Amino acid sequence: GMEKLTEVLKDLQLLLQSLTLEKLYAFATAPLRNIINTEETLDYVERETGWRIPVLSGEEEARCGYYGLMCEKKTDGGIVADIGGGSTELVFFADGDIRSAVSMPVGSMITRNRFVKGIVPTEKELKNIRDFTRKRLKKIETPADVPEKLICCEGGSARAAGRLIAMKYDNVDVSEGYDAALLDKFVHHYLTHQKDTVDMILKTCPERIHTIMPGITILRCLVKHFGSRTVVTVENGVREGYLWKRLNGES
Repeated sequence: GMEKLTEVLKDLQLLLQSLTLEKLYAFATAPLRNIINTEETLDYVERETGWRIPVLSGEEEARCGYYGLMCEKKTDGGIVADIGGGSTELVFFADGDIRSAVSMPVGSMITRNRFVKGIVPTEKELKNIRDFTRKRLKKIETPADVPEKLICCEGGSARAAGRLIAMKYDNVDVSEGYDAALLDKFVHHYLTHQKDTVDMILKTCPERIHTIMPGITILRCLVKHFGSRTVVTVENGVREGYLWKRLNGES
């Protein structure tokens, strides 16, 4: 794993030689944060590439997701949810200020690896992912003054889910928000017309054939837990938020 990581980074370094950059910001999130040999990996990467990569905490990652949202659209209050492969970050905000930011170790890749045996999950496997996610959500405290009806979703799983919803339901404008009930309809269609749904996934986001249904299941749990009625898909995310944070002088 460390060798593969440094191989990718060295390829990027070759690419960067052809560009003129004032600064370069590299950072890591859950894939390095959640392993047992983080420091060993960071030391190895530094020896091989010269880069000492900072690892964001779960709260820092969540806050960067919020900054990414604010770079794209101004929203007074709600919940930012970033469903990644190894974790899900949640930011609760009201009146333009963060009330709390948390990270839970529930992601599309982690749940897929833990609960799914085949390429796509069965109904029972989706239920196991749902139960697993619900248990983690019960541990999260929601600030009282946050309007929970709006959930802004970032990350590859959420964007892929948005594309599937738009394709299935008459080109819904997911950037402006779609009815959260469409997630239930989509999962029902998957369970009753799996081949048709898998074909749709392969046409829309083939690289996520293994993880999109776990990701949608996590999103569906978030919506139900917080009572959200509207889902807004956000194109920006942690990367844009991290850049905004650094360019504005925050460490």
